[in-house]
Amino acid sequence: MPPFERSAFDGKEIEPIFLGTSVKDCSMAEGVLDAAEVEYAVEIEPIETGPFSSDGSGAVFYVLAGQAQYCRRRLHDAGLSLGVIQP
Repeated sequence: MPPFERSAFDGKEIEPIFLGTSVKDCSMAEGVLDAAEVEYAVEIEPIETGPFSSDGSGAVFYVLAGQAQYCRRRLHDAGLSLGVIQP
């Protein structure tokens, strides 16, 4: 299932669940969410990486708030815990 635009969730409570900083991690996260048949949105957002490195951008994955914890667990179980955004 391809990601939705974040605007598709207008009027609904959504939560960020994952920050992907590489194509590999983003592809893996998409695979996990697709396999779980979860509707999600992805937006590219600027991120601060630290005082000694240049800033960049990352892909933030959003899901409906009621599915957030389930999705975080699935991503963690798939080995993507470093990118999981906790509430």
